[in-house]
Amino acid sequence: MTSHEGIFNHINSGKKSQAITIKDIARESGVNISTVSRALNDAYGVHQQTRGHVLAVAARLNYYPNRVARGLKTRRSHTLALIVSDIRNPFFAEVTRGAEDAARALQRAAGPPGMSAGPRRRWPSYGAPR
Repeated sequence: MTSHEGIFNHINSGKKSQAITIKDIARESGVNISTVSRALNDAYGVHQQTRGHVLAVAARLNYYPNRVARGLKTRRSHTLALIVSDIRNPFFAEVTRGAEDAARALQRAAGPPGMSAGPRRRWPSYGAPR
């Protein structure tokens, strides 16, 4: 059994399948959890070859960051609220659309966690080691 199959069996051993975590990536990559975290966040202190290996493992395991967990850790939700009096009014519908488009553009420009336009988008750096 390969180490990848071992992680797959470990994760799917319960009734509900669990999401891949950075602990799983660390185990599969053979590096420390902190190294995985720094590699995924493009932080300092990670050799290019190690970063590439970690990103490849993350992509192979189909890892997606958990936005809720990240928000709990950073104490920021990255949530934007917009209150309108009547969404059926075409004016407010256009204002809402414009606000949504602007928020998405800002989020894409900011990079990770770059998860706009759907709940399952990968970080831009996956699959392309720098």
